[in-house]
Amino acid sequence: MTKEEAVQEYYDNVKNSKFVTWLSSLTSVAMESHGITADVVETCGPECWWDYYDEGLTPEAALLEDMSCGE
Repeated sequence: MTKEEAVQEYYDNVKNSKFVTWLSSLTSVAMESHGITADVVETCGPECWWDYYDEGLTPEAALLEDMSCGE
């Protein structure tokens, strides 16, 4: 592995770690603030939430945005 590949792998791992933390917050917000009892991450899959995370939305904003799409 080259130095560049090692650095990229490190940054990918950090970003993925932050995404996992964000997903955990999303689940908490769904349950605590909106009374959603189903695990929204497990139901939809984490890939469904990636764009919201990547765009910089908070878990709360992502949940509200996603809920508005279904109306």
